[in-house]
Amino acid sequence: MKLIALCLLLALGIAPLAAQTDATIAQQFQNPAKQYRPMVRWWWPGGDVTDAELRREIDQLDQAKFGGAEIQPFTIGLDPKMPDDQRKRIDDYLTPTFFSHMHAALDEARTKGMWLDYTLGSAWPFGGAGVVTPELASLELRSANQTVLGPVHFHQKIPMPPLDESITKNTKLPPGWLDQFKQREKLVAVVAVRGDSVQYFPNQGVGQTPAVKSSGKLESGTSIVLTGNMLPDGTLDWNVPPGTWQLFAFRQRPTGQQIGSAAGSGPQLVLDHMNKHAFDVYAQRVGGTAHQYDGEFFGHALRAIFVDSLELRTYLYWSDRFLGEFRQRRGYDLTPYLPILKVPGYNVPYQATAARLPLYDIESIGDRVRQDYWQTVSDVMIENFYSPFNDWAAANNVQSRVQAHGSPTDLLRVYGESNIPETEDLLDNGRYDFLKMASSGADLYGRKIVASESFVWFGKAYQTTPEKIKRFADELLTAGINEIIYHGYPYKYMDRPFPGWHPFATDGPFSSDMNETNPFTPYLPQLNQYITRLQYISQTGTTEVPVALYRSMLAYDAIEPPPPEPEIDTQLMNNGYNFDHIDAYTILKSKVVDGKLVSPGGEKFRALVLPQQESLSVELAAQLSAFAGEGLAVVFAGGVPSIQPNVVDGKLTAKPATDPLQNVLKNGNVHVVPDAKAVVRVLATSVPPNLHFRGKPLPFIEKRIGKLVFFFLRNPDDGSKQTIIECDASGTPELWNPWTGTIRPLAHFERSGNTVRVPISVEPYGSVLLVFDPEGKSTEKPFDMLSPAALAVQIEVGQNGWDFHGVGIGPGSQPEEIDMKMSSLEDWTMIDRLKNFSGRGQYTTTFTVPASLLEHHSPIVLDLGAVGDVAEISINGKPGPDLLLRPYRADVTSLVHAGENTLQITVANELYNALSAQGRSANYLPEVTNTANGLLPSGLVGPVRLEEMKVNANQ
Repeated sequence: MKLIALCLLLALGIAPLAAQTDATIAQQFQNPAKQYRPMVRWWWPGGDVTDAELRREIDQLDQAKFGGAEIQPFTIGLDPKMPDDQRKRIDDYLTPTFFSHMHAALDEARTKGMWLDYTLGSAWPFGGAGVVTPELASLELRSANQTVLGPVHFHQKIPMPPLDESITKNTKLPPGWLDQFKQREKLVAVVAVRGDSVQYFPNQGVGQTPAVKSSGKLESGTSIVLTGNMLPDGTLDWNVPPGTWQLFAFRQRPTGQQIGSAAGSGPQLVLDHMNKHAFDVYAQRVGGTAHQYDGEFFGHALRAIFVDSLELRTYLYWSDRFLGEFRQRRGYDLTPYLPILKVPGYNVPYQATAARLPLYDIESIGDRVRQDYWQTVSDVMIENFYSPFNDWAAANNVQSRVQAHGSPTDLLRVYGESNIPETEDLLDNGRYDFLKMASSGADLYGRKIVASESFVWFGKAYQTTPEKIKRFADELLTAGINEIIYHGYPYKYMDRPFPGWHPFATDGPFSSDMNETNPFTPYLPQLNQYITRLQYISQTGTTEVPVALYRSMLAYDAIEPPPPEPEIDTQLMNNGYNFDHIDAYTILKSKVVDGKLVSPGGEKFRALVLPQQESLSVELAAQLSAFAGEGLAVVFAGGVPSIQPNVVDGKLTAKPATDPLQNVLKNGNVHVVPDAKAVVRVLATSVPPNLHFRGKPLPFIEKRIGKLVFFFLRNPDDGSKQTIIECDASGTPELWNPWTGTIRPLAHFERSGNTVRVPISVEPYGSVLLVFDPEGKSTEKPFDMLSPAALAVQIEVGQNGWDFHGVGIGPGSQPEEIDMKMSSLEDWTMIDRLKNFSGRGQYTTTFTVPASLLEHHSPIVLDLGAVGDVAEISINGKPGPDLLLRPYRADVTSLVHAGENTLQITVANELYNALSAQGRSANYLPEVTNTANGLLPSGLVGPVRLEEMKVNANQ
């Protein structure tokens, strides 16, 4: 395995860390290698592609400074009424022709020093591919119940969950499939428990599932397994004891779930992810066939195989052998407790409910049983799907890239055991707490690359600007994400008017359409170079994380709308403590060395914080007791947890025989505090933070490469922020500019021994990369962040009016060319001829520069004021810098001359305003509007001014 990993590193051109010096780190930062570039999702319309176009698009991606792409063939967003010959080409998937197209793309990528990843299947979840027949398809456990009053002799047929209508009413099933589905149905158990019925809130709307108002209360110790009382004709024969009984019938059945919009012919059944044989058959078809035709690229141009978020639809996750798996792993029989498993919405991706109450519950043991159920589901799915996926990748000389979220598994474990864990910023609206799950898994298990499906916002199609990309890239980077994957790049497929096929523009609608039809494509090289420099630092460096934050939930249960960030997260970060999530599985595999918690991947934590835990297992409590005895700081917030019921002689007991936490509380390394604020007060006494904020806190991450210490900080708000950071670091603080690659020492800082205080000022949505180099040798003049150049002279530009020339599209995607005179600047959405215009608008005017102004030899700055969304500058025919985000200001000293000057400002806006006029974006939600018509601010709004700046001596 080590040899395979080394070969992969060499194939991608990754130099060993030990070979880098401070000087080479700076050089790489200024001119980073392609391997650190961002990626993009590359959507293919199934197999309806050509080699020439694939090669051309690889070249386009290279020119835009993308390092790689993920091949994803599917039919999302395509016209379902397409001609038969077109449909046949699209469904030409997993054929020799399809893999010859992959061969061309891989060959072109290899020629350009790029890489491609391959989604192991079409669309998601895994399935279809011509191999997933009913015996390999997903299963679930369904129940039906009724109330029975005793005493009475019960002799009648009881309700049974039927086969899903998506199966029974599907007239397109191949011959014999309905019988195969029926063969997978099985009565699992009939269970009676004394107790009351569940109470629901009234339905909130037609077709909605009512929320649980109060769980049905079942009496502990009264479960009776009646499966043996069932007669062949489905009649239950039972002498009912006195009392009110809830009678349940549990039946295993196929889910009938099919993949949405997969390429290929025939039914597209979702794979049974809890059945290793099903995965093996599927992997051989999808991956093995790819290796057969394109194996020469595996581990070279083909870097990784990918599994998307799972998103299975099921009532209760199940497998043919689940009861046996449960007994073997948990030590007792699950059958008597089947009635208390279901919690509506819980662990059902994207379908969560706010109540989170189980349908039925047994006091004192319900939580333990449900936790054991979910742990077993996680174990079975990891061992039968995720681990085989990773093993298949390793055996075929490629890496595994995995989105664990959306599955009912131990996310930290699944993320960490993959080569490249991946998150996304659509789930839970990109909540910071969620994003850090993937980066935590990477830190815990020693993974250097953490990916993200990025720039996805529901209802915001055709509204992604460079500033928005930069803003959210910064959020991902401070969350520990270091391989940004744009979502995404559609293959050029003009099956409709301009801009052609964009898969998620109508199905969602969400995503960012980043192919050449996007007006911002010309500006991607500059933007991607910014991201590349930061990804170089993040991928190469190690993350400094002093606090491990315990998380009891295995999966991530998203809620819509998402709640605020957890208070403990906010308190830790605001007080300068970076943290990683950690779970019981990882804690039990960790150790304590020199008072630090060392994870399986080598991450070292100075403290373990357990927020608001109601209970812990005996095993975890014993481990915590041992760790505290070895010098680890352990903090319980919100009280001391109880110990969960334990298993004795194959039975679940209400109370354990011993409580390992009683002794641990006597240890001086253990602290019990009431809330999150008290946590940071306790940590401050013994655990140094990454940094102290002596002013407004900012989201941050700390990285170390050799002797270099990096702090990347971002401003999440639309107003500028000033603060002071204090940390322990050697050397002169330097500002490394990811936009330009320049490195300059800071003019203002204070040092006392090894403690340094640095004042920081950050523009709206801006960011700062602060570096401490003990051997800093920068010869640049110090940069004065807090004392910017003062305004000396200001000249209004555009007093003579503007000549406007626009080229783009209007309603109906029709090309438009607009010429007009403007006496003053105004938002395009307020001008009838421009309100539904998307494209490039060039403004031309003249202005006069007094000769005396140039004699001062002071910088001359052009301030454009408000711009929607990017601007290019040209003065006297000489181009200036492209301005992609606020503040829209540029030094134009070298461009102006005394007397009359000609200024051209070219502004490009989003496609939204034009496309919204033709009804193609009726479901879109405008990002920001300043008009009553729901359009996006566009054009040059100004005011435009020329400014002479007096610079202090340090600038």
